[in-house]
Amino acid sequence: MRVAPVESSGMRTHTPAPVIAVAARAVFACLLVLGAVAAAPAATPPARVAWGGPFVIGTPGRPLDRGDRRQRHRFPASLTSARAYADVEVVRESTWLAQELEAYVRRMTDCGTLAAAWCHREFRRVAGAVVIMVARGGRGELVWRSGADTAVRLGWRRIVETPTGTLTVDAPPVELVTTLLARWPSTLAADTFDRIRERRWIEGEVDRFLFYADRLAPAASADSDPRALARFVADGLARLAVLPSLGRAVRPPAAPPADPSPDAAVAPDGLPEDLAHQLAALRDWRAGRGAAQGREVP
Repeated sequence: MRVAPVESSGMRTHTPAPVIAVAARAVFACLLVLGAVAAAPAATPPARVAWGGPFVIGTPGRPLDRGDRRQRHRFPASLTSARAYADVEVVRESTWLAQELEAYVRRMTDCGTLAAAWCHREFRRVAGAVVIMVARGGRGELVWRSGADTAVRLGWRRIVETPTGTLTVDAPPVELVTTLLARWPSTLAADTFDRIRERRWIEGEVDRFLFYADRLAPAASADSDPRALARFVADGLARLAVLPSLGRAVRPPAAPPADPSPDAAVAPDGLPEDLAHQLAALRDWRAGRGAAQGREVP
């Protein structure tokens, strides 16, 4: 039998050719396995994805109201193995409820580099009603508006462990959905999350911010707090500045506003002059935008 010499560490050894062939096949198979393992995470849900946060009550840009009410429901394990839960929130000031509901949906599906299979939003028709489905990692939610002042979300675990592996559940149990919809019927209309809707939502964020800023001003509230108003305006400007198409129209404050002192220069609405100037510039921009579109704005 002819053998090929292989040098190693200064010593000469002889390895049979069939052994080399077997080793080569083993290395090739190992590379295939490693490649499969490396590709596996693409089909696996993220181990940990931030989830939760405020729904409508306490959402960014919405002042707290003592008249708001929150109800949380959990369901017994006998009804579902997906750890379902439901939140029902009733707000006293409902002017911007639809806007704030969509803000929650957009916030939850702002997932950065998370693959679309694990992070998306869409309108769906469930049990004859229109709802919005939100998927983020291993969790899913259905959200909708009911009546003039109520927001509902039904959440569940999308990835369920079974004796044979994991199972993806893209909808909660039907009986839970129908029970909630019977109590709080959806008033949503079917739509799509396209660029036109996004542009309207961004303009609605400006209008919502100006609406609440006016309600917090001394002229509208006898209990107006100059420090709270300054913080609200500064936070709102910073939040709007990162929205698409508003970067040039809205400039966030260079630094958080200091608590106004009796000697500080303030505008008639109680704001520091720099914030008052930026707020006035935003009003001018929004008024011009509305005039260009041929419609009035708040």
